[in-house]
Formats: sequence, structure tokens, C-alpha cells
Amino acid sequence: MLLVQTTGIPSLRIDGAPFDPANIITHPNNPAYSVAVTRIMGPAAQHRLTCDSVFNGTIYGLGLC
Repeated sequence: MLLVQTTGIPSLRIDGAPFDPANIITHPNNPAYSVAVTRIMGPAAQHRLTCDSVFNGTIYGLGLC
């Protein structure tokens, strides 16, 4: 889950690809911010998040189940 200024959403990328707009919602308590969520499938690897605005992220995973 990422919390980012709404004005930064167009530049938000994961591994160079934009986030799916269906996975981005306006924060319910502050419309100046948005919440973006994504699911990364495939083998374990490093990933890169980029944005021209400040963002805060919470990353979690289940590993091998």
C-alpha cells in the first residue's frame, strides 16, 4: 500500500510501469492524498517504486506458502 499526494499519481511507477488506475483510490479523510495498492506476481525479486512526489509505503508478503 502506498500513500502519495494525488498530484503525484501520474508519475507513480513500479518497475517503470504505471499503476493500474483501478487500484488507486482517493484517501477518504484527505482528498489531497491517494492510496495505491498492487500485487506483484512471479518469483521473488527486487522492485523499484518511483514518483515525482513524496510517498510512504507499506510492503508485505507471504513468501512461499
